[in-house]
Amino acid sequence: MPIFLTESILALCIVLTALTSTSFAKNIVANSPGEAFWYDGKWAHEHSDLPPDPAITFGRLPNGFRYAVIPNAKPSGRVSMYLNVQAGSLMETPSELGYAHYIEHMAFNGTRNFAPGSLIPFFQRHGMSFGGDTNAHTAWAETVFKLNLTSCDTSTLAMGMKILRDFADGIQFAPQEVAKELGVILAEKNVRDSEAMASKRQRTARLYAGTAFVNQPIGTEDCIRGATSERLKAFYRKWYHPERMILVIAGSVTADQVSQLVKNSFADMVNPGPAPFPPSWGEARLGGIQAQGEQRAISGEELSVIMRFPRMHQRDTRQNQQNQLVDSVLGYCMQRRLLERDQRDNLWNNARFAANWRQGLTPSAAMGLTTHPGGWQQALPALAQELKRAATHGFTRQEISQALDFAEKRISRFKEQRLGMSNADVADQFVRTANADYVQTAPAFDLDLFRLLRPSITEDVVNAALRSMLAMDDVFLAVGSATPPDAAAILAAWQDGLAAQPAPAVQTKSIAFPYLELPPAASAPAASTDAPIASRDLSQPGSTAVTLLQTRLSDAVECYVLPLNFEPNKASVQLLFGKGYANLPGSIIALAQTANATLSEGGIGALSRLETQKLSERMGGRVGEMHGPNNAIISVEGDSRQLELLVQAVWTQFSDPQPEAGDLQRALRKLEAQNRKQTETVEDVSKIAGQAFFYGNARRYQPLKPEEAASLGIDDVRRFISASRKKEPVRVILSGDIDPNTAISLAKRYFSHITTQPAAVEEKPAPLEFPAGKSANILVPDSVDQAVVRKAWRLDFAPQGNREVLAARQLAAALLRDKLRRDLRERMGASYSPSAFYRTMPNEGGYTLLQIDVHTNREQMGQVTEYLGTLAPWKVSQQELDRLRLPMLTQVQTSRTNTQYWQRMLLTELATGYPYLEWSKTTESNLQNCTKEAVTEALKDLLAAPSAIWTVAAHSQPSTDQGKSARPNPSKANTAKESK
Repeated sequence: MPIFLTESILALCIVLTALTSTSFAKNIVANSPGEAFWYDGKWAHEHSDLPPDPAITFGRLPNGFRYAVIPNAKPSGRVSMYLNVQAGSLMETPSELGYAHYIEHMAFNGTRNFAPGSLIPFFQRHGMSFGGDTNAHTAWAETVFKLNLTSCDTSTLAMGMKILRDFADGIQFAPQEVAKELGVILAEKNVRDSEAMASKRQRTARLYAGTAFVNQPIGTEDCIRGATSERLKAFYRKWYHPERMILVIAGSVTADQVSQLVKNSFADMVNPGPAPFPPSWGEARLGGIQAQGEQRAISGEELSVIMRFPRMHQRDTRQNQQNQLVDSVLGYCMQRRLLERDQRDNLWNNARFAANWRQGLTPSAAMGLTTHPGGWQQALPALAQELKRAATHGFTRQEISQALDFAEKRISRFKEQRLGMSNADVADQFVRTANADYVQTAPAFDLDLFRLLRPSITEDVVNAALRSMLAMDDVFLAVGSATPPDAAAILAAWQDGLAAQPAPAVQTKSIAFPYLELPPAASAPAASTDAPIASRDLSQPGSTAVTLLQTRLSDAVECYVLPLNFEPNKASVQLLFGKGYANLPGSIIALAQTANATLSEGGIGALSRLETQKLSERMGGRVGEMHGPNNAIISVEGDSRQLELLVQAVWTQFSDPQPEAGDLQRALRKLEAQNRKQTETVEDVSKIAGQAFFYGNARRYQPLKPEEAASLGIDDVRRFISASRKKEPVRVILSGDIDPNTAISLAKRYFSHITTQPAAVEEKPAPLEFPAGKSANILVPDSVDQAVVRKAWRLDFAPQGNREVLAARQLAAALLRDKLRRDLRERMGASYSPSAFYRTMPNEGGYTLLQIDVHTNREQMGQVTEYLGTLAPWKVSQQELDRLRLPMLTQVQTSRTNTQYWQRMLLTELATGYPYLEWSKTTESNLQNCTKEAVTEALKDLLAAPSAIWTVAAHSQPSTDQGKSARPNPSKANTAKESK
């Protein structure tokens, strides 16, 4: 599947999930043999003029079972193995809603070869974590089981296939296990519910009334409670056919290595009779203009414009790809128009447009944005005007050319960076592409195809498609607000916008980048630095070599270069300066946070937001500036082939920051819009107030309040940002797929001229105060029946403490996490994914917490609190220690092949002054050397430490609807082994 044809649309659809229900799958045509007819047991390239990727081996067994082998090497020596079942919630009848998802759960709860309760420990004994290396998901038209195997040897591959074969036709559905799983599924339904989800359900019910698209994969509570062993088994037998399955194997393997294993494991799988097609999903009733106000727990407003289209399915051909390319151009150009309008009139935040009108099960062209209270009355007419301007005058040749340039850059980068994708990402992409009926094409072919198609994407072709898309035969308007307007007012504002006679769009002049005069040294060829270069070997025996280079650019500036080859053609440039705001008064912390919010709304230096977006497209990444507790940082991650451009962008932002009053205004609007959600919903209150409680409500761990930001002006922000440029220390970090000599030379050219002023003697920040023995119980007016119980124990770990002690405490936290899974999730059905972790804070003098988080509902909050009060240490056995240690070792080994891991460790070392990169060399050995006695002692120490508890819950019961998730009797909801 040529990525340039769908990537931008899919990315925007993620942003617009609140606007309309979207899917990766394609649509049906009139006179087709039935719904999902493309699930015909064939590969997409078998009925296309597009060639498949020659690097992929496509296989099919006599029983119709398909498999694909994709050589990949990240992480090396490991394999991701997915079983893609082309059956999901759209295959359900009205009395079966939620069955496909229920079956996904039951796969982990008793199969032909794995008794109930044995599969998760089996995974752990083989170094695989539950939820990380073993997972599954259910969507409208698919159920996918995922294994990230720790080895690519024959026995491990055979083991993975044995498990997936059990999932394919060996799930047992023991009645007692089905009953036990009920609590887990209802807990998942509850944790995934939210006010926004309830609003989405309401909107979908109106837009797609009478169709199957109103139903969510999680199902309804009545159907879930009515599921029995026999009913689930009947659905399983009906839809799980070998010809509707694809085994995807991505990793350090070859087809010769695995083909016979696939045959041995799946060739004898049978399901008599042809695989059925689902009954009609129904058609949405299209036509006319609808409007509705939606009650939302937000202080600002959300605006949506959705234009629906008939469903149709197009096989993946060159012609179809040309259509998709045209649509990507439409999306890009319309998105630019919205940004230009906001830049001129400052009407909204984060406006998004998705031209998804010729694909998906619910095709639409959709716009969405947020604005301030009452702002919809100006924003909605403006949206109508921009749509009419585009429909009347079209897009210019220059706009279309820019869109195509952007597409070509993205395709080219993907071609070069494809080898840096993880095995799991490769497998995920294959599944999405296969189920969408797209051909699995090679990245090199995608680029060639784009260049072949580009001349045909003319102004006339694009604007003809634009006029069809913006015919506005069907329009849905929605305004989400704490006090939503009525439909008549929304329609009147829309018609006012359409009544205007917009002029053609005028292209604004752009500032050429770089626009600053380059530093004196930059006018000469790159020269090597005179300062000595220190080299540190960070490698582990037998692993990929990792070396850190360090030098001084000047008396004021240090430089660190970290060449990493894990992600081809990707690089990062980071400039750290100052010591942060941790020890400063609350008023200065608020000023720093206001500066952050303002900077996030502006461009780089003197560039506008639109010009900054164009520069980001050239670089393959966006520059960001953040002032934090420990330092300020300007950073960008992008194309390593554009390394000097990345450096110039960071240097420009440091040298010439130009925050504008409009940026601050947009930041204030966002803060106001978020305020109600952050103070009145369980989810957000738990993230903010629930964490600050355990830090003694120290100001440095609290978010910016709207009234704090409103008390500041743009001149305050500018003075703060300007003063920050003179603060020491200053460090430059260049990392990724880079040449170290070039990196050091560029760093010297652009950053060696930075000067600083001597820092005043600074006091250490006031120590955090743990609320030992205290409890806090918060009630919020959330419309969703949710609750969070959080308990913490304070047991400090000195920054330079014994790393073996740290490893023992981390293992003890893993043991507690496993116990919570067994008790709260499986036995009580009180929480979908309870967590436990031991968090060290070296910048706070070693302040360290063991913390347990449990998301539940109001009814079971008391039981959870009581349970946490009974937690007591136990004597750890060698068997359970080994079982939980192996997944941790796998995680450590995998992380060392990740660019972000090394960047994070270096940043931590620079922020704290402690040798974290050196300590990382002993992480594995510390875990391996931990004894059961040491972990038992750690568990005892942790649970004997001073503790505190914090809870939040909705104080009003929700009305009875699909969002409600009452609980079964805890004694009857006992076991589940599935995670998302």
